[in-house]
Amino acid sequence: MTRFFLIPLFVAGLALPALAQQRTTPKPPAGRETPQPTTLNTLFERLAKAKDSAEGRAIARQIEQRWMRSGSDSANLLMSRVTQVSSGNDNATALELLDHIIMLQPQWAEAYSRRATILFMMDDYDGALRDLRLTLAREPRHYGALAGLGLMMQKIGNTKAAYAAYSKALEIHPQLDDVRAVVERMKPETIGQDI
Repeated sequence: MTRFFLIPLFVAGLALPALAQQRTTPKPPAGRETPQPTTLNTLFERLAKAKDSAEGRAIARQIEQRWMRSGSDSANLLMSRVTQVSSGNDNATALELLDHIIMLQPQWAEAYSRRATILFMMDDYDGALRDLRLTLAREPRHYGALAGLGLMMQKIGNTKAAYAAYSKALEIHPQLDDVRAVVERMKPETIGQDI
């Protein structure tokens, strides 16, 4: 009988420290809630409202870090290799690696964006344009791809399309100073034209 009597006391003894801890754990003051993780959408909202170039660059870095996450360790490793070989101007190897990455992660916008850049450097404008479109289909706010599209359109002489792409990039990332300078130079020849 004593044994059965001790079991509830034992269980109660285990529960007492937990109850005591619950009572002593302070609750956050009213109005101060635990901050939620910053989403990509929130970063884009902050980017559009950035007060100066420094703030814009800092937010853009956070966005670009998110873009570099594929969801696959293998694809991420291959992308780091792409960065290495492309900095050494080994475009053929970079292109081959990017093809493998896209097979692994066909929805990763950044892989298409990087491949578009390599194709552009190899003067394959059709391939670069295709990959820029694939990038934007996956991430319409990819200001880098929009700026790249503007550069491509400018290179092939389609001023209206170049101006539209650059302008869209600036809507998303108003602190792209180089793009803003290009838009300002292009404005006189595109104002009054149908864009």
